[in-house]
Amino acid sequence: METICLLITFLSLYIRSFAKLNIEKKEDLSLDTFMEGIVKAGYFEMKEKEIEELFESFVGVNEFFNLLRPSMSATRINAINKAFSKLDPERNGSTDFATFKKTYIVDKHPKYQNGDYTKASIFEKILTNFENNLITKEDFLNYYSAISAQIERDIYFDLFMRECYNL
Repeated sequence: METICLLITFLSLYIRSFAKLNIEKKEDLSLDTFMEGIVKAGYFEMKEKEIEELFESFVGVNEFFNLLRPSMSATRINAINKAFSKLDPERNGSTDFATFKKTYIVDKHPKYQNGDYTKASIFEKILTNFENNLITKEDFLNYYSAISAQIERDIYFDLFMRECYNL
């Protein structure tokens, strides 16, 4: 169990390694792909049998990805929930990408402001994180969890969310 805890801690720091594996759906994660992610993350000390046991111990692949999601402060979770509430005023638990595009203020995106991306390329990049033009609350939380991991201070993350969603 100690090995599992260490691995999950380590993998949470290298979630991008799994993002680069080109997994079309979370359900498509196979043992081979899981092993490839561990190797790309640089964790070579585990034996193949230990990796197999770890992979088989998960109830589902979504559980694995939830364990990889970095923890966030209440401030960050609150900001994400407020933004999603704006996208889903009927409280259905999901929204479509058309609603997202109407609500999200792309002009406030740092990559747009510094000229790295166009408005269209930002929306395209964001859309690749969701399936069937549908954004569920869980997927939204997972997406912003990854963004959150790149922003050191709560106050800056909160400001980013407030500006992009006019909260």
